[in-house]
Amino acid sequence: MSRTDAKLIPGSPTDAATAASTGVVSPASEGPAQSARPGPVPGQGASHHLRRRVFQQAGAVPFRVLPDGTVQVMLITNRDGGWIVPKGMIDRGHTPEQTAQTECMEEAGVLGQLGPSVIGTYEYDKGHKRCRVRLFALRVSEEMERWPEGRWRKRQWLSQKDAVSVASIPAVRMIIERLNVASLGDGAAA
Repeated sequence: MSRTDAKLIPGSPTDAATAASTGVVSPASEGPAQSARPGPVPGQGASHHLRRRVFQQAGAVPFRVLPDGTVQVMLITNRDGGWIVPKGMIDRGHTPEQTAQTECMEEAGVLGQLGPSVIGTYEYDKGHKRCRVRLFALRVSEEMERWPEGRWRKRQWLSQKDAVSVASIPAVRMIIERLNVASLGDGAAA
């Protein structure tokens, strides 16, 4: 599975909470449950498949609300020129929330307040690794002119609708489409 084939995780711990708090619904709630795990590699037994390590990542959908109430989402480029949201591996000793804020600063050059809970989860393959990404919403309060990865990443503010059509990963498009800023509570929506 490529990055562009990433899928929301049906039945994940955040699946029900996400649907209830943000309106993000995984494919599991739209039809019969399907396994998010790929099948065993030909020539390898099922036990090898079950032992496959899943690397934990976290990131955020940076957003802002304009005076007229329009929600805009910031997307950044990956090394292939595709449009994504900031995300990265959760380092030992760090929480998903800390990682999401760090990745937003390093990859997008934005600081802000995270929403109170995960707004969506998806998995993808990165080389021979399987990665599970938990995304938060980050209400941007500061946009830096220079940031650690600014020399090789572009960033762009887009309307929520345009961000859905431009984002490279289908699962991220779904999360952005169902982002409900009003439901984020006092944290990110204040």
